[in-house]
This record gives sequence, structure tokens and C-alpha cells, in this order.
Amino acid sequence: AGIDHVAIGSDYDGGIRIPKGLEDASKLTALADALQERGMSNADVLKVFSQNALRVLGWRPPAP
Repeated sequence: AGIDHVAIGSDYDGGIRIPKGLEDASKLTALADALQERGMSNADVLKVFSQNALRVLGWRPPAP
């Protein structure tokens, strides 16, 4: 599907196995840092952590 179709959230309800080091939403910055350390661009990290989900939900920024 590619980078434009991936999103991550912090809702761990539903019986998923929580990865070590990501026990709650406060740890998501460590995941973002690790993705960038492995070569993912800041723009792609923003897509995964917010922009893709907002696009799917139809959110548009308010007009100036």
C-alpha cells in the first residue's frame, strides 16, 4: 500500500500485544525517533503519525 496508507495510533484497546518500549502514548516519540534514525524522512513520519489518518477522516485545516 505504501507510505500514504499507513497510520499508527495509541489506542491499545482490543487485545493486541504491546511492543516493549511502547507501553503508552508517551513513548511514541521514541518510535518516531527510531524511524528517522533508520532513514525515514520527517515528512513520512508525519504521514504515519497524523497526516494519513486525518486525510482518511476528511479533516481539512481551517481557512485563514
